[in-house]
Amino acid sequence: MTRKGGDMILELKQTGRGFCTAGFAIKRLTEETGTVSLSGKPWSMEAYISGIYRGMEFEMLPDRHSAAGKKRFRPYRIRQDGRETGSVYQTIHKDSMCKSSGYHRMEKDGMIYSMYPVGFGIEGSRCPVYCGDRQTAQAEKDGTVHNDMHYYRILATDENAAFTTVLFCMYMYVNACYKPGKRAALSEVKTVSVTTDRFLKEKYNPDFRERITD
Repeated sequence: MTRKGGDMILELKQTGRGFCTAGFAIKRLTEETGTVSLSGKPWSMEAYISGIYRGMEFEMLPDRHSAAGKKRFRPYRIRQDGRETGSVYQTIHKDSMCKSSGYHRMEKDGMIYSMYPVGFGIEGSRCPVYCGDRQTAQAEKDGTVHNDMHYYRILATDENAAFTTVLFCMYMYVNACYKPGKRAALSEVKTVSVTTDRFLKEKYNPDFRERITD
């Protein structure tokens, strides 16, 4: 993948859904920059994810041998062009003995990225992505889903941040939206989630999305 500087906005749009499969297209403006496919088994919530982004092949595979006791939940390994580059998983931030906050973390190519889910009720979710203490991207998802076909809007400061967020979005999809063993049906589902967790809310910067132009 050629890394390019400058802001960009991507669309990650579901294009198909089968009994245990799903397909997505990645677009920047009118250009299709990649595709993603997902396949699993009817008795398992895990799935194998593969795709291509700007000519680079990538995979996400369930990591059943990850070491326990490290606050790493539901880990997936990441491969790019056949090379193991890292992992993505759910983890927690402990505010106190009685309170903790859940979020997603990715370790890739020697860097650590964090995605923080923030719910805004009927408006849907805004999920800022950080590398260290710097916000590099944000994934947005509407609160209403038609016919079980999901859509993510990605705002990023550069190519690497955009691709990293595509991986985060697919990880969110397989953990929260993937429904193996169920047929697609005409539907309209509204999800109303309001985040009150102070740690997560503080990660959201309302000015970030206004600064990203493409």
